[in-house]
Amino acid sequence: IRAAGQAGPSAVDRIVAFCARLYPGWDGESVDARLERFGIARGRRFGELSRGQRGLVSLALALGHRPRLLILDDPTLGFDVVARATFYEELIDELAARGVTVFLTSHDLADVERVADRIGILHGGRLIAEGTPEALTGRDGSDSFRTLEELLRERTATVQEVA
Repeated sequence: IRAAGQAGPSAVDRIVAFCARLYPGWDGESVDARLERFGIARGRRFGELSRGQRGLVSLALALGHRPRLLILDDPTLGFDVVARATFYEELIDELAARGVTVFLTSHDLADVERVADRIGILHGGRLIAEGTPEALTGRDGSDSFRTLEELLRERTATVQEVA
């Protein structure tokens, strides 16, 4: 990420300032508080941050304008365990309290199961399963329990047999 008009790598504070100019309702206090919770100094260069830290800065920026809908495409890909946990804790705490809708795509089904209210599983461009985590895994009172991974394997085998 480079701040507008900057030739070289940008410090986090310059990126925050650039984003703040884009959104009239920018909540700079929440961005600053989030960066502090994440342990990321605003003076650090973005390119020198770890992949997890860059993702956490991106989350702080994405939430800075208080969106009603947040679309995340495999946001924790390459994160270490600590960064992934921090990311999802922040996401759940912040957004659930505000009633924000999050559309999340991920290959990490365990994380999805932990944070989602409703899940849709795509395979080959087709929706092959949809419902609450409890209903999809059988933890809603049905006789058998399975993980989302087991459900995916079961449903993709059925889709391949039909095709």
